[in-house]
Amino acid sequence: MSEAEALARKHPISAFSLDALIAGAAKLRPERLALTEAGSGTATRALAYGEFDSQVRALAQQLTELGLAPGERILIVAGARTACVAATLAALAAGLEPLLVPVGLEGARLGEIARSAGCVAIAGPSAYGPLNLEDVLFEGAASSEIVRFVATLGPGQADGAIDLAPERLRPSRVQLPHFGEARPRLGTLNSQGEPLFHEQSALLAAALDLVGKARIAASSNILSTLSPASFASFVSGPVASLLSGAPLALFGPFEAASFVALLEALAPCHCVCPATILPDLQRAGLLRNDVLASMIAVRRRDGALQFEGDCPLIDVQALGESGIDVQRTTPAKSQPAPISGEVLAPVPPLQQAERSWR
Repeated sequence: MSEAEALARKHPISAFSLDALIAGAAKLRPERLALTEAGSGTATRALAYGEFDSQVRALAQQLTELGLAPGERILIVAGARTACVAATLAALAAGLEPLLVPVGLEGARLGEIARSAGCVAIAGPSAYGPLNLEDVLFEGAASSEIVRFVATLGPGQADGAIDLAPERLRPSRVQLPHFGEARPRLGTLNSQGEPLFHEQSALLAAALDLVGKARIAASSNILSTLSPASFASFVSGPVASLLSGAPLALFGPFEAASFVALLEALAPCHCVCPATILPDLQRAGLLRNDVLASMIAVRRRDGALQFEGDCPLIDVQALGESGIDVQRTTPAKSQPAPISGEVLAPVPPLQQAERSWR
């Protein structure tokens, strides 16, 4: 058992599910910013915790009304969109097991994945940046004999698909099921493209480790350029945001000029990026502690990262799709300001030399 897993099993937060965290946040701070989305061809959209929780509950109720039973699985094409995160949490709230797959897969491949994982429904955005995904969703359903329906998550509607765009749904009186100690799992694709399902406690354990080492507080922001379709990207974006209370900005598809503008607007923020673009950020002069509270670099391969900057580097190595290894490096010349404001979820125990940030 890893140190992070051991922490999560002992930690009180392990008694909660991800959908329960958003419900609790909505009760405590309904007006506080929770999520925003931006990117190429995307109008900036912002959600407060209260509105976000309402969307999750409305989606969960709609999935229940559509006849999906606890334990069944739904495939979600997960772009960097608030609706995709809401649909994932809603599926968990309804007792379903969501399988997250990245944008860009062909329809036949979606159908193959849905069939192998036992997914009985397919949902995703109708468009993502310049990509029209309607035909892909329908082709995926047609390629799998067990898929019962296709749903779109906005922005547009598609003939023949169920419209599950969260902003167009209203909560009903359907009572969501209670699961006791049992919690649905969340799935992603491993390096071979095969479905792998994770316990929610594993996601929470990894996020607790990341929040502690990156020193993310509610007074800061998280900007993620990764679509939440992998273990590492889902943990470093949505789950880290829920645990810390820091608003999450989802950015995609990537476009340099609007990315820089958003980064400067949120500065200093915790920026989640693939490690492969670190040289580009360095050449642009963005690896500075007045711009970044930390640079959270996600990578899949072994080896040292080439990093020259004065902001803290959080090296997140994806261990396949089974976990992450998080290491923090603070350049000697970096003099980060103390973090002010509250941390809304407890963080892992810190070494004595690290306690000053609190």
